[in-house]
Amino acid sequence: MLDTAFFILSITGLGLYLWQYSSGRRFSLYRNLPDYSPLPPLSILKPIDSINETTRQCVETWMCQDYPNKTEILFGID
Repeated sequence: MLDTAFFILSITGLGLYLWQYSSGRRFSLYRNLPDYSPLPPLSILKPIDSINETTRQCVETWMCQDYPNKTEILFGID
């Protein structure tokens, strides 16, 4: 009785493993996705409330963004 239960559980586990393996082969992570359309131009509005010792570094990070199309950065100063 106990041997039959272990046999059924083993066959079930093997079946689940084979099912997961075949499903994983269909949904590959390394598949190349098609390039649909170019990205639109981008406008960023960055409000600046006050100037302190980290303002320059923060502004530089906004200006060094890697975007494949035209980028416009607008600063709103209070």
